[in-house]
Amino acid sequence: MQAQKGIYAVLLGSGISRSAGIPTGWDIVEDLIERVARAQGVTSEPDRVEWFRNKFHEEPNYSRLLGALAKSPAERNQILRRYFEPNDEEREQGLKMPTVAHREIAALVTGNYVRVIVTTNFDRLMEQALEAAGITPTVIDNAEKIEGAMPLTHSRCTVIKLNGDYMDIRIKNTPEELAKYDERMDTILDRVLDDYGLVICGWSADYDIALESAISRCSSRRFTTYWAAKGALSDAAGRLIELRKAEVIKIANADQFFRELNEKISALEQLDSPHPLTAQVAVATAKRYLGEEKFEIQLHDLVTRETSRLLDNLSEKYFPYGQGMDEEAFVARMSRYEAATETLLGLMIIGCYRSKQYQVRLWPEVLKRIGNPHGDFTRSFESVIFGQRLYPALLLKYGGGMASVAAGDYRNLYSLLVETKIKVVNDREPEPSTTALTVGLVFEANEARWFKNTRSERFAANEHLFEVLRMPFGEICPQDDEYKSCFDRFEYFLSLVYADLVAKKRVSTYFSAPAGLFVSEPRLKLQEKSIIDIVNEEAKQQGDSWPPFKAGFFDGSYERFEKVVKGCDENDAFRR
Repeated sequence: MQAQKGIYAVLLGSGISRSAGIPTGWDIVEDLIERVARAQGVTSEPDRVEWFRNKFHEEPNYSRLLGALAKSPAERNQILRRYFEPNDEEREQGLKMPTVAHREIAALVTGNYVRVIVTTNFDRLMEQALEAAGITPTVIDNAEKIEGAMPLTHSRCTVIKLNGDYMDIRIKNTPEELAKYDERMDTILDRVLDDYGLVICGWSADYDIALESAISRCSSRRFTTYWAAKGALSDAAGRLIELRKAEVIKIANADQFFRELNEKISALEQLDSPHPLTAQVAVATAKRYLGEEKFEIQLHDLVTRETSRLLDNLSEKYFPYGQGMDEEAFVARMSRYEAATETLLGLMIIGCYRSKQYQVRLWPEVLKRIGNPHGDFTRSFESVIFGQRLYPALLLKYGGGMASVAAGDYRNLYSLLVETKIKVVNDREPEPSTTALTVGLVFEANEARWFKNTRSERFAANEHLFEVLRMPFGEICPQDDEYKSCFDRFEYFLSLVYADLVAKKRVSTYFSAPAGLFVSEPRLKLQEKSIIDIVNEEAKQQGDSWPPFKAGFFDGSYERFEKVVKGCDENDAFRR
């Protein structure tokens, strides 16, 4: 929940409100029957519900019972209020008011961790807690309100009251009423169950037949269901837990559960994220140091300190090696790596963009320290964990490489891509970061399906990098087109350097290379001239005086560059 804000919905049952002194729907029905019986002078019948059935030849109905006791809407309103709104004595005792659980859930909404709340309760305690926290929720308490409601993804918070609101006599109470929802309510409920993970609390699953059916028919298991249970679970709950492969969390009560959930999320936030100004302050400090040679020592100390801090935060203590990996754990681990790397990435980008010649040696050292193994790594490690632990180094390589391209500093780029040697596992020889740290190594193909909001499974990891790096490059490349061009130029150049280095290592004339977004379908469709054509034309026009050649790439010659380009083209390297 902490790493993936807004993807979990909360499902609340009557257990949440019972501790506040709010009666259940059936409690209210039984009390109304008692009132009807007394109004008709009946005092001796022990089973009032059976008496009602025999007397009126129908099942107890909330609206009919109210109609029998009060004729005007105002009178019915007064009867209802006593069940849900506190009198002075109850208010002093804290009854019929939002509980700790309600307030803690409102805090989850305030932090954007939860945006959808589904409840079977009629009361307004959840809405009151939200409003006290400064949030006015979209409330859907009948099917008619669905059509005019803000889409779930666009609403700060949506409260879906499946069984209605106590001020509306259409609320659902009886088994017949609870057996089926309006088609529109079913549709929005299906959407929630398909798109969101669930945290269930206070719901027994015994009486809400339509809700049980909706959960049963939802075939997706995109995100985990967590079922907070106090005491023994009902048979119906057990069936749903097995069907959803839900995680059961034993709790003492709802108040303690949601309080501890908020505490744990806060602890993770403090661990994962630097102070909101830390990265900005570090970059601002680096800018000042980069401007004058007299600050060379201070710059070195700043960068070295942040590199050591990141290394400490990448230890097994925070990123265990032996844990299993699924979509949820993968996304959470990715987010934590990104948060941990934020400050050093900012320094790497501004440093590679603004460094003077005497300062450039800093950045390859950063990449080398973060990229080399932390611990005894071998290929025997679970493949996803093995690749992911290199993700911070890949971010630094892309950030520093793109910044060097943006600055036209190909000497620094050569140092990062060719001279910086990385040993990804302990039993392998170090090799240039270009071939050691690849997108394909960090993110294997079968993990692509776990990236969200990507257009192409083939380039899902590249798209993710493109999105993650956009904000840190906001100052260097303020225009989207400028940023896209910088990203594509770097990836194309990286692919050519990879092909050159691998061919030399194998003493081969066969050229292969990883592709990038520069050959993705959206890029090729929207661009009048591809980055491939632009770069190739630059190299041809400038010949051996082209800056990358002067920096040492491709043996410093256009002839070698042309051979690599043609070899990749002939082998269709970027299309496969």
